[in-house]
Amino acid sequence: MPVAFDTAGMERHDERTWFDPRTGDQVSLTYIGMVPDIPAPFDDLPLLRRKLAEETAETGSIIEAHVVRLGGVPALFQLIKLPIPGQDTGLAFIAAFTVPRAGCSAVLRIQCAEGQMTGQRESTVASQVGFENCFPPHPYAPDVRGQLPYNVADEASWDQQFPDHPLTRARAWAHHMLATAQVDPQFAALPPYGPATPRTPPAPAAEPAAAPSPTPSPPPEPSPSPSPSPAPSPEPSPSPEPPVQEGDVLHTVLVGLPLAGYLPLWQENGVTYWRMGDPEAVRARLGAGVESRSEIDSKRFREAAMFSPSRGTLFLMDRYRDETGHLGGTSTQLTPATEEEAYAAVDDKALSELYTWLGEVVLAAVRRSEFVAVETGGWQIPMTPVVLVMLRTDGREWHSVVEASPVPEGAPVWRDQQPVEGNTQVLASPATDQTVRASGLLTRFAVSTWGVHPFQLGLSFGPNPTL
Repeated sequence: MPVAFDTAGMERHDERTWFDPRTGDQVSLTYIGMVPDIPAPFDDLPLLRRKLAEETAETGSIIEAHVVRLGGVPALFQLIKLPIPGQDTGLAFIAAFTVPRAGCSAVLRIQCAEGQMTGQRESTVASQVGFENCFPPHPYAPDVRGQLPYNVADEASWDQQFPDHPLTRARAWAHHMLATAQVDPQFAALPPYGPATPRTPPAPAAEPAAAPSPTPSPPPEPSPSPSPSPAPSPEPSPSPEPPVQEGDVLHTVLVGLPLAGYLPLWQENGVTYWRMGDPEAVRARLGAGVESRSEIDSKRFREAAMFSPSRGTLFLMDRYRDETGHLGGTSTQLTPATEEEAYAAVDDKALSELYTWLGEVVLAAVRRSEFVAVETGGWQIPMTPVVLVMLRTDGREWHSVVEASPVPEGAPVWRDQQPVEGNTQVLASPATDQTVRASGLLTRFAVSTWGVHPFQLGLSFGPNPTL
């Protein structure tokens, strides 16, 4: 298959279709052996969104469209709502990734439909914002009026209030696919998709030498697509990889330490700083063992999230499915900030709050039989400096063990201890809630001697190797 993805909790219906027996949600993966018929180039996102809004208006409405990277390959993501055929009421929500190459494409999608109870989300939101505010012009095409109007109730900010709604399920599945799906290397190595001009140019243009054969975008009707034909060997001429529009791409980010109301986010090309709209909610979520994780080294994990810089929306996705099989999460709003603004906000009170919070994070982690490492942040395999905290036993009693590397020369408490194993120093004490929490303060003492700012650090977790 061109795309490998998580099917946990799903039952296989045929070679390309899976369904969730608890919700009826259906996932399909389709190979299309023709030139992709995407209505505008990836590097003109406003035009692409408008074209998609015009096309879907004939049968339903597009809720979101983004250029993303699925398994490292540029892809088009669409979230669409449609009436359920043959019913007077009820909507189906389709989240679809189209992964185009020069002569073919793969479409991975989920279809989530309302059951007997319909309209509850829309009516509840209307009661909170006022009916007159529910139907603004479509953000992608304000002048377009389709079969279904754009509704503010469809926005991601309401998902937390409606965790079982089919739109919430579709959006959560899409975030999970972005974080975990992988594209087959042979498929990714095919000549890349990259049309030079939109399918319908805004002004008359010269007739192209040869018109490509059309291929449908992800099918809007909420019914299974026809089975794919065998994949031919495409022989298109190579074209350059399309640039991804910055500002509207959903990014997988690693989360730094929440400090002084600011949060560092690491992407592959570096770190950016953001002011948190709800710092307490973010702190309550991070380090609690519930957030999605990314493995950066063998059995060493960092907390990850999905982020839209253009909207300032950080989606903190659940690490595990709930008892009904749903994979949820929560969204929070961030405001862009400069490094100078973030650093200037840090004072002694903020540092005390950070390391007190860290002590609680460590306590929760050791109760999950995990270690916690405070170390260099980002995607690279962590380097020193590092503070490593875990529980160990000598066979008779448990000890809270805190290791620091390099040795925190002159730091309170640490200076009275002897270094072991070269440049690593170890503190151990009988394990109690109080001594485990104290690891937060010991980390503060160590970091203060290294000339490293807490914004440069991150948290890693993993199974306690001594248990």
